Amino acid sequence: MRSVLLLAMLALALPARAQEASFTPAATMPSPGAWVVHTMFRGSTFKADGDLGVDGYLMEYNTMAAYGLVPGVAIEGNLPVYNGSLGSNDPSKRLLGTGLGNLELDLKLRLLKVDFNTIDTLRVSGSAGVQAPTATGDYHGEAVNPFLGSAMTWIAGRHGVGLSARWMFTTGSTFDPNFATFTTADMLHAGASYMYRLAPAEYGHEHKEAWYGSVELQAVYETDGSTQLMLGPGVLMEGTRFAFEMAVQFSLWQESVNRGDSTVTAMIGLRFLF
Repeated sequence: MRSVLLLAMLALALPARAQEASFTPAATMPSPGAWVVHTMFRGSTFKADGDLGVDGYLMEYNTMAAYGLVPGVAIEGNLPVYNGSLGSNDPSKRLLGTGLGNLELDLKLRLLKVDFNTIDTLRVSGSAGVQAPTATGDYHGEAVNPFLGSAMTWIAGRHGVGLSARWMFTTGSTFDPNFATFTTADMLHAGASYMYRLAPAEYGHEHKEAWYGSVELQAVYETDGSTQLMLGPGVLMEGTRFAFEMAVQFSLWQESVNRGDSTVTAMIGLRFLF
C-alpha cells in the first residue's frame, strides 16, 4: 500500500516539475524532506555600447539547491562561479579571470495550488530573499540586496505557461556596471514561458521520460534607465530523477547605461531530484 501511495505522489509531482522552463522560475517546489539540485552552465557574449561599454564574453557555472521544509514551503540557495574576459576603454570596467559570484538565499511559499487532475494544475508562489556579498576577484558585490518575487505555473494537457517577476532592492553605493545588481539601481526581472510536451502524447501506466519544447521572453528593467528584452527557444528532457535542458536567448532590444550589451546567451543544465 505504501508503494502505491509513493508512486501516486510521484505521478502527481513529475508532470508539474517537468514544465519548468530554463530561465523562468516555476511555482513548483520540492516535497518536505526532498532536495532539488540544478546545475547550469551559461555563456554570454557582449558588445560595447559606446566608449564606456565592454565587449567580450562571460561564462557562468551556477548551482541551485532547493529543500522542502513543510508542504508548500521551501528554501533555495544559488551560488555562481564566473569566468570572463570583458574589455573596455575604462580600466575600472575591464574584467578577466575566474571568481565566485554572490550567494542568493530565499524562502519560497506556495500561495495557490489547484490540481484539476493528475497533470493539469494551476500554482502560484511568492518568495523573499537576499543577495549576500560572497564574490571574489573582479566579480565583486559589497551590499546585501533584498528581493521579493512571485511565480505562476499553469499546465493544461501538453501545454504549459509560466510567469515570473522579481524586484531587487540595491542597497550598496558601489557602481560596477558590468553586473546589473552591482550598480546603485534597483532591478525588476520579469519572465514568461510557453512549453509544449513533444513526447509522450499521453502518459501511460508506466512513466517515461518526457520531452518538451519551449520559448521564453525575459525582460530586465533598472531604475537607472537600463532595459533589456531577450527571446529564445529551448528543449527539456526529464526522467524520473533527473532532467537535461538546453536553451538559447537572443537580444531583441537593449538600452544600457555604461554597460556592454549582451547579444547571445546559451545554456546547458542538469536537474536532479533526491
